[in-house]
Amino acid sequence: MNELRQAVLPRPWLGLSGGDRWAIDAALALQAAGWKTTIWTSRHVRAEAAFPETLDGRVPIEVRAETKRAAGLWDRCRVWRMIFRQRALLKAMKREGQNPQLVVCDVLPHVVPLARRLWPAATVLVYCHYPDKLMASAGGWLYRLYRVPLDSLERRGLAAADCLVANSRFTAAAIRAAFPSLANHGLPVVYPGVGLPSLPARCDQASGERVFLTVSRFDPRKGLALAVESFAALRTHLTAEEFARCRLVMAGGYDDQLGEVRMVLAALRRQAECAGVAAQVEFHLNVNGEALEHLWSRAFAVVHPMDGEHFGIVPVEAMMRGLPVLAVNRGGPCETIVDGATGALRPAEAEAFARVMAEWFQAPGKARVWGAAGERRAKACFSHESFSEKLMAAVDVAVARRALR
Repeated sequence: MNELRQAVLPRPWLGLSGGDRWAIDAALALQAAGWKTTIWTSRHVRAEAAFPETLDGRVPIEVRAETKRAAGLWDRCRVWRMIFRQRALLKAMKREGQNPQLVVCDVLPHVVPLARRLWPAATVLVYCHYPDKLMASAGGWLYRLYRVPLDSLERRGLAAADCLVANSRFTAAAIRAAFPSLANHGLPVVYPGVGLPSLPARCDQASGERVFLTVSRFDPRKGLALAVESFAALRTHLTAEEFARCRLVMAGGYDDQLGEVRMVLAALRRQAECAGVAAQVEFHLNVNGEALEHLWSRAFAVVHPMDGEHFGIVPVEAMMRGLPVLAVNRGGPCETIVDGATGALRPAEAEAFARVMAEWFQAPGKARVWGAAGERRAKACFSHESFSEKLMAAVDVAVARRALR
């Protein structure tokens, strides 16, 4: 593999999500294995809160085919817009003389056939998140008709790759269910990796404050209302004095240019106000790495409310910091959290969540024991080193398959 040195990761955007963190970690893993690796994107959020590796040159970033934010009907056709923008990005790369030996795609497998035509000798690896076909399965007959060509493009793109890798067993099963014709693909699971925290350890608050932390983009798919509802329900399980010591801190990326995102934040604020807990709920938007690390250090436990998270990097980040995690018992967290040992898995119901939060509040020693067990598990199973080793093994398989074709 030594002669194959140039690798590219084309992405429609690069921001602050778990998927963006994965792309950066993948680029670093490829660099360490001897590949000259560049992330190409149509939109790079270069803000104070951006991942530092994208700003200090450790991971080269090239921005091309940038477009203005769409409005009206075109804004509703978001997947098509991303596909066209990604196709334009690939063509721009070709015009500029890029000739990669490895193309790693993780967001839009729909464009893999174009990458094949532009670079027929290149190896193509697709790192699969949850299939878009299943994420957009709701809607009437007109919407289902609109989805037909998108689903066909997704299936063709996945089939054209030299190797498919899934981010969890949950995702692998979903891909096989959505596209039975891909059943013969091995779909090995390569869990994303998490680095060690910059702070050596979390700090217990001398005041007895108990901070339940939720880290997530402010997005309608993240189920954040469950966190607020659960926190409000916690009040019925504690005395007034005990509940007064509790805080719910919600931190994550916030794109104020998206109306649906603005609506999420406004709805959460109203929900907290109506439940009478607004004074104990904090919102932190687009926090940078240092500020987020401070929030981690304040946390007593992490509440992860998304139902059916495809993998969920936040629970692993929390475990790496010695924090117990409460999550919904469906999806990727079932593969990372050991219920009753490193955290708790419960139905997406406020009362079920509140009972666990109250138990941890009243038995903090137990919560600390579970947090320590989670830290050991995260370091053993979800480290950057483990991720890099398994990703490069998948790259080797993909390269070998391409060589036989």
